Amino acid sequence: MRWIALPVGIVILSYALLDVLRTLVMPRAARGRTRLGRILYRLLWRPWRWFGLRKKTAASRERVLSAAAPVFFFVQLVGWVFLALLGYALILWSPAFVHGLGRTDGSFEDALYTSGSSLFTLGIGPAAANGWTRAVVVLAGATGLGLFAVVIAYLPVLYQAFNRREVGVLLLDARAGSPPSGPELLHRMGNAGMASALPELFAEWERWVADVLESHMSYPILVLFRSPHDNTSWVTSLGSVLDAATLILTAVDDE
Repeated sequence: MRWIALPVGIVILSYALLDVLRTLVMPRAARGRTRLGRILYRLLWRPWRWFGLRKKTAASRERVLSAAAPVFFFVQLVGWVFLALLGYALILWSPAFVHGLGRTDGSFEDALYTSGSSLFTLGIGPAAANGWTRAVVVLAGATGLGLFAVVIAYLPVLYQAFNRREVGVLLLDARAGSPPSGPELLHRMGNAGMASALPELFAEWERWVADVLESHMSYPILVLFRSPHDNTSWVTSLGSVLDAATLILTAVDDE
């Protein structure tokens, strides 16, 4: 049955690498029912949300729900590493490469250990590889370095998009209250004599919506990152601005 290890390993490894590219590298919305992030979200979010909503205090609920995004991302990273580790282990265990593992008995445990040692660039494999197996070992090391380099570069991009989103939310807080509402936004702007500034505010939020749409479609995990301040949410903030715009369109005479 070892002959099937090579194609299965190639499929698993290809799936992991393509999923990393689609999630972290490609500047477009990540789609597909077989994406690892989508699978993990469908498996983990409902029980996580169920557990969080059953906390007695708002602070404890917020702590649990706000931890979902970093935990999900860490689990996704572990999933990528595990799939790459398993893929290379199956490739090394296949008849095409198992004889190049050196002084080992050719067991799957040896192949798995060699795969992990190469992927994490530990350099402490059970024995020196030879033949074409060397190429697989070197490729596994390059994959490990590349994967962690992409993840390290991805995190600043993720948090920059998160910070840009939250800046707009905080700027609206003084104008629309906390939690924000459309009527309160119009009331405060009118009392402050700033009704003429509403078109500029709506233009700013038009750009904000475009930025959020682009970033959240490219990096869907941003949806799970909750606003860090009490009584604020990017969803309710957007809703309050839309409510204010709707009230103006329906109740204010242009003349």
